[in-house]
Amino acid sequence: MGKRASLEGLLQLRSFAAALASGLRRRFERGRLRTVGSLADGLASRTTYVTQTSLYGYLKTRMGSRYQTYFLDEAFSQRLMQSVIEINAVALGDAIIYLLARHFVSSEAAVPREAEHRVEALALELYRVAYEQWRVEMRTAPVVMPDGQSAFADRIAVTDLRQGASLDVFREGAGRLLREAPIADELKALDEEIVMRSVINRWTLVWPQVSRRLDAASVVSDYLSTGTR
Repeated sequence: MGKRASLEGLLQLRSFAAALASGLRRRFERGRLRTVGSLADGLASRTTYVTQTSLYGYLKTRMGSRYQTYFLDEAFSQRLMQSVIEINAVALGDAIIYLLARHFVSSEAAVPREAEHRVEALALELYRVAYEQWRVEMRTAPVVMPDGQSAFADRIAVTDLRQGASLDVFREGAGRLLREAPIADELKALDEEIVMRSVINRWTLVWPQVSRRLDAASVVSDYLSTGTR
């Protein structure tokens, strides 16, 4: 493979990372999360941040001094792009479930009792909006969008949100990261718990940003104001 192809692969990966994170992060950091749309964008932004930093950090640890040279390989770069999308599809579900359990159906629930049955629908709407945003951002990237919405619908249907918010919910996305990482299986077996803790720790650092900006009552009001949802 020539230097030109290697450079193009690296630039393509950097462009992909920027497309995923930049616009969403700017919208997230501007202010309060008061609507379904702003909350979905915020969750998508934080999910992308956790996925990228966790995956790239893991690869750097395992690859050592060879880390940067791998990114010059176009095939490797494209595989990594696809891996990020696959991980995001699961990790976004983690974030939505944790959000609803902690801020919407807890003892300080923002959702009125008479509307609790609509929380599952709210979860699906948050996922749909965030997922469609990713689809727009990735329209020129060489990736195949997974059927994340169907998988999340199946997952939320069997999830009891009233069991409370547990950080263990993020183990689903961490597990997918471990499966997608281009690392030898024998090493993944040794690294499993370390990777799990790393992902969960990143979410514990990120979540206060969500909590500070979240106006749960306004999100509920925005959601319930549209009768078609």
